Amino acid sequence: MIMLSALFLAIFILNFQLSLSTPFRAISHKNILDTRSARNSWRDTRVASECDLTNAHVTADASSPLPPPSEEFVAKHIAIGRGTQNYTCTKNPTDPPISIGALALLYDASCIASEDPTTLSQLPNAALKLQLPTDETRGFTSSNLTVSGHHFFPDPKTPVFDLRTAATDLGSVIPKKNCSAPAPPDSIAGQNNKGDGAVLWLKLVASSGKLREVYRVNTAGGNPPKTCRGMPATFSVEYSAE
Repeated sequence: MIMLSALFLAIFILNFQLSLSTPFRAISHKNILDTRSARNSWRDTRVASECDLTNAHVTADASSPLPPPSEEFVAKHIAIGRGTQNYTCTKNPTDPPISIGALALLYDASCIASEDPTTLSQLPNAALKLQLPTDETRGFTSSNLTVSGHHFFPDPKTPVFDLRTAATDLGSVIPKKNCSAPAPPDSIAGQNNKGDGAVLWLKLVASSGKLREVYRVNTAGGNPPKTCRGMPATFSVEYSAE
């Protein structure tokens, strides 16, 4: 995810510079804040603010075009999201599953983005091969990424990207979807490349605040089956994204 100050998810976050193993229904904003405050002090000594993102750019693919970041924004943070996309089903087996949001940990990949973009593009696929993380104090993937925030939905229509941790405070943003594009045909469909496909690439925008644009690209997994046939009333599909 990419955040622009405006977000890259990875996350690409842009600054405005005119310049789970836990069931989805059991998670709340309070749960997340309590978990964050209880973390121990183990951290990678490098944090996103120490890495130059001047040349960082939103991953592009001709088959999944998204509008570019607004010219007045600069990259603020790049993260790998690893978690679940969450769905509900009706009793009608021919109905499609309905999205009720996502729940993911965000891992700081800003330094990798500034030094090795090729490795960055491979991280979502690598992350999906690993078990869902349960200990936020531990490094993740072979690159030893550390948690930089949380992505969650307090209700099915409201995405939150909270980038406040014991180590850094980049703020939070509640953006809205600006546009979307299908994941490229060769995207990883799910764990072991078995599943119903990768979730959409997204550009999200916020109308105010320091964090203004969020991109979700390089997605892997996360799509539900086409119908509710054989599915429970609520279920989750693991995914990762840049």
